[in-house]
Amino acid sequence: MNHAAFLFLAVLLSNFGFAQDVTQRQTMDKSLMTDPTKSQQFLNDLNRRDPNTVNQNIEWTDNEYGHYGTYSLDNVNYMTRYDQKGNFQGTYRKKDWSDASVPASLKSSFDKSTYKGSDVSSYWESADPTNKTYYFELSNDKGKNSKVWADDKGKFSTKPYTQKSTPPKAY
Repeated sequence: MNHAAFLFLAVLLSNFGFAQDVTQRQTMDKSLMTDPTKSQQFLNDLNRRDPNTVNQNIEWTDNEYGHYGTYSLDNVNYMTRYDQKGNFQGTYRKKDWSDASVPASLKSSFDKSTYKGSDVSSYWESADPTNKTYYFELSNDKGKNSKVWADDKGKFSTKPYTQKSTPPKAY
């Protein structure tokens, strides 16, 4: 009897620890924005920048680098980013990494980077033609997922690049 109770308790505690670990990783990675004032502020700003976003379903999330809104317009996925202070940092358009429009210099830089052994599971390109930056979601053969940014020179970073100036309307 004691052996069965011990096994039950061990399984229960290990499941709790696993669930807590998964929850912590999700929270550190990104979490749904819970502040309705902030999300409304970002929504108002985004609607002002692009009236096509009015009445769109936008999911706002937070992470340690800022606030992100993801949405679709005409079957194209977009991500708009604000920094921690609430400053607009840009809008990104999701693209296929194997698409011919991906700059050859970026692919070459990726192939020379520390991420070269990773699969690109998601690739986003800045919609602002005057300030090209890129966002990648990667996974490697060991199951490790990474989120990295690249500038127009192909320099990779785990932190997003900040907008140099407020760009014109991105659409």
